[in-house]
Amino acid sequence: MHMNWKLLSINSFLLILALLLLLYSAHTGNNSALLNGLSYSIITAALMSFTIDRYSVQAQHKNLTDMIDRRLSGHSLSESGVIRTRVGFPLDDIYKEITRSEAFVVVQTWHPDGLALLDAAKKLVRNNGKFELFILHPHSIYCIGRDRTLGNDNYSQKHIENQISSMKDAYESLINEHGLDSDDVEENFRLYLYESMPSAAIYMSMKSIWFGLFWLGKQAARGFAVEICRRTENFPRSDLENQIEKLRAKSCLYNLKENSLEPIRHPLPRKL
Repeated sequence: MHMNWKLLSINSFLLILALLLLLYSAHTGNNSALLNGLSYSIITAALMSFTIDRYSVQAQHKNLTDMIDRRLSGHSLSESGVIRTRVGFPLDDIYKEITRSEAFVVVQTWHPDGLALLDAAKKLVRNNGKFELFILHPHSIYCIGRDRTLGNDNYSQKHIENQISSMKDAYESLINEHGLDSDDVEENFRLYLYESMPSAAIYMSMKSIWFGLFWLGKQAARGFAVEICRRTENFPRSDLENQIEKLRAKSCLYNLKENSLEPIRHPLPRKL
């Protein structure tokens, strides 16, 4: 915060004027009480104005500093909903949370431990919960791009297609082995294929959200992961929930009843 330079200039002018008046009075020998009183009054007023302006600037500076501190401290780790951070996802904890949750969402290019994930997901659905898996469309141009960032051609597409097959097997198992109604399974056990650029892996339960970024040259499971609380209002929670809603609206809902890799919503995007 800067001082009021206009007011400072006026005060300086008044001080100089008062000093000139005093010098004039002393030089002419006209030691007028009126002239001296006027000079001293001008000096007093100028000094008081300067002092008041200085304290005003200090108060404004403090207010601004306090405001900035509040803005910054408002996004501290605890108040931003961050529970903990770590390297990689705690998959064992996540699988346990899937079985205990009423609903669970996974967003990945593909999940690296598909069978363990689907075992937990089947238990969730058998307990009347809802499981949604979002994985990258195997024919998306971004599937090819992700392979290039990992330095391994056809790596993503192969894993995604295997995961689609595993998801279909789990769907049939819920109906044929566990006796669940096909309509209920179709409603509560869902596979989405998204065609947009993958940016982050997300695991969302009713109480928390784990997310980690996709890195150049390595999978999200090998990078840092952050756990966000869903039981309190915080901006990461809102952003991640909105991201999933947008992804749900734009993804292909895969028909697990059909023995085909074709989605049921959109034509396949162009390959590179």
